[in-house]
Amino acid sequence: MSKTRKSLWMRYIDFRKIRDALRLVSEHDGQLRAKDLEILGVKSGIFCGESGKPFSRTTMYHYRKVMEHLQMARLDKRRYFMENANQFAELLEREGRLRELSLEEEEVFANAIVRNPDCQYHFFNIFSLGQKMFTSVEQFRTEASYIIAETDEGGTIVLRNPRTEARYVLNTNDKLQAIFWGVRLWALDLKITDEIFTYAEGRVIFPILRRGSMKTSEIVRTLLRELKPTQTWETFSVPELTRRWSPRFRVSARELHDAIRAIQVRYPQLVDLIPTSTSFINIRTPFVSRDSALFKGYLKDSQGRFISHIRLHRNIWKEYSNAKEKQCIP
Repeated sequence: MSKTRKSLWMRYIDFRKIRDALRLVSEHDGQLRAKDLEILGVKSGIFCGESGKPFSRTTMYHYRKVMEHLQMARLDKRRYFMENANQFAELLEREGRLRELSLEEEEVFANAIVRNPDCQYHFFNIFSLGQKMFTSVEQFRTEASYIIAETDEGGTIVLRNPRTEARYVLNTNDKLQAIFWGVRLWALDLKITDEIFTYAEGRVIFPILRRGSMKTSEIVRTLLRELKPTQTWETFSVPELTRRWSPRFRVSARELHDAIRAIQVRYPQLVDLIPTSTSFINIRTPFVSRDSALFKGYLKDSQGRFISHIRLHRNIWKEYSNAKEKQCIP
């Protein structure tokens, strides 16, 4: 097996199950062989699907390898031991299997994958504006650029940094499984990145700050200041606003849309939401691209409608400024 192929061990997994499997290793430190861990994982429901059916041996193998490569557990004389217990102590503190990851647990996993040399080389380095490696997820969140996932003339997926023109071609099945369907989705699940699909560029993948790092009021203020309508009513495309401002603010599409909803709730007489249909979105989009990245560009209102455009009245900045001066808003 080539060195490159050996470094492509990443596969999509549920980090809740990784956390719970690590707890089994901790509880039986140095006692479990690979087969023992798998049997215990199935009995406890960790290595099972939603229907309760046990995972295949291949799937359980990938879960074990993720723990090993992220240096959470090590195999020594065919038995599993805890590795770097202090670094992953946060994952062992709370009881309850298959519960949602806490923000602290997400950050532990996020640091583990950003610092991993293979994940760096095959994915995170593409976001870099220089030659240096990212030493923490916090550094990645604040310093990384955005990248675009596009297809070349032959249909091969290429990850490209528009600012440096760095390219990574996913020209083998191992690369597709490990990078596009593996570490890329890890970054999404752990809220390290977010992504949206645009018809002009393709899939835009960008780093985001931890949720709440930028207050909704800050986003509202900047949006209203920049989007001052020049006509009585001016229409703005929600996908275009999302594409422009989410990467710039380094916030998820959801947080940006929360700010737009806050504007509409505060000034209902000055904001009009214009819905579209999911069938129209699907018609415009190639089948292979119909996933959450596409729909993230559209705001979803309280009625469950997908909002494609918003109309703002030209008096909205004036109303906002007056309320700010009277300290009616934060």
